[in-house]
Amino acid sequence: MIENYKIGKGILAAWKFPLTNWRLLLLLYVINTLFALLILTPLQNGISDSVLNRLEPDQLSFTFLSDLLSDQQLLLNGQLAMLLIGGLLYLFWLVFATSGITHYIHHNSNTLSHFWSGACSHFWKFLRLTISMLAIIGVLLFLAFLFFNRGDTNVFSIESEEIFIWRTVIILPVFALSYIFVKLWNDTLKLTLVAASDQTWFFKSSWKTWKRIFNKRLITVFIINIIITIALIAILLLINSYNLHYLVAFCLSQAMLVLRLIYKVANLKSINAITQ
Repeated sequence: MIENYKIGKGILAAWKFPLTNWRLLLLLYVINTLFALLILTPLQNGISDSVLNRLEPDQLSFTFLSDLLSDQQLLLNGQLAMLLIGGLLYLFWLVFATSGITHYIHHNSNTLSHFWSGACSHFWKFLRLTISMLAIIGVLLFLAFLFFNRGDTNVFSIESEEIFIWRTVIILPVFALSYIFVKLWNDTLKLTLVAASDQTWFFKSSWKTWKRIFNKRLITVFIINIIITIALIAILLLINSYNLHYLVAFCLSQAMLVLRLIYKVANLKSINAITQ
């Protein structure tokens, strides 16, 4: 009972932390919004121009969708190149921001100077961690693909439908459970790398973290944080399902972005409280 009380109190404190540190939350929200505009605006403009050109009365075609998909104008004017560059820059920003957030949380700071200093000093460590995380997820997806597309079935056969259903039932829970442990390892290792000296070997810390994550309190807190986030997103989606004014719908979409940022900070804060 006391243990459950401590876990609940720790989770409440972790979710309160990003709200009390609103300057950090505001900084993350503004820069994420700017990156979204940078990435999506060129693509949206290109698609809008292509759609408007094809919807002119004297050019209306019943092959609208196929013509739109084969339209080479997006490639010619460099908008897809800008989209890829913007996406790459956003990835670097995510690594940079995560480094700063983790440093900020580890030192229980309330000044943005800790965010910027931590982001600069731990960037390369976190970039290696991000590449490792993407590689592990890629391997999991590849193994799931191999299992789902084994050669003993025919996708065009009705008899194979039940087999595919059962494979999906098996793959989804296994992949979800694997992802939870990989994500827990990833978040715990972030705090380990910040706490360790610069001379600490990345792979040595990675292996030690794998052994640390099999902790009842750590797993419980991590799963509760996920459940809270999913529940809040579901509530926002339910509200958004009604025929609301566009301004309200926009505010709800921004609330989801803020919620994702709050979860990111709160989850790291709760893990830090347990692993300290």
